[in-house]
Amino acid sequence: RHWAEQIGEAARTDPALDLIERVYAGLRAHLDFVEQHLVGYLALVTGGNGTDPEVHAINEQARWNGLHHLLRGLDIEQPTPALRVALRGWAGFNEGAIIEWLKRRDLSREQLVDIMAQALLATLDTYTPRSPRPHIAR
Repeated sequence: RHWAEQIGEAARTDPALDLIERVYAGLRAHLDFVEQHLVGYLALVTGGNGTDPEVHAINEQARWNGLHHLLRGLDIEQPTPALRVALRGWAGFNEGAIIEWLKRRDLSREQLVDIMAQALLATLDTYTPRSPRPHIAR
């Protein structure tokens, strides 16, 4: 429970940064926290998920706390149902991407951050009325 409360705080970013910088900085900070608390992260995300109701509730609360922090940073007070569902899916995507990366580490850390950031930005482009993302040349 203690660890789950800390993970959302770990990804706080400077509100003076533009959207893209905040997304990348928050994901890097999140990944820093995961790597520093690897056993706790894996236990929370994979360890009783789906079988232990208390672990599931703690994990789900941590997800929503992080998503609410993200929404506040984007100045979205009340997401549409579609955005809420899409962001919850994005959170699950990140967990899966991080676990896969931790198993193999066959991508750089920055490539993982880019994958997660691009998925978030695409989600926001699709499910918010305004388009927060300028075209990013690769």
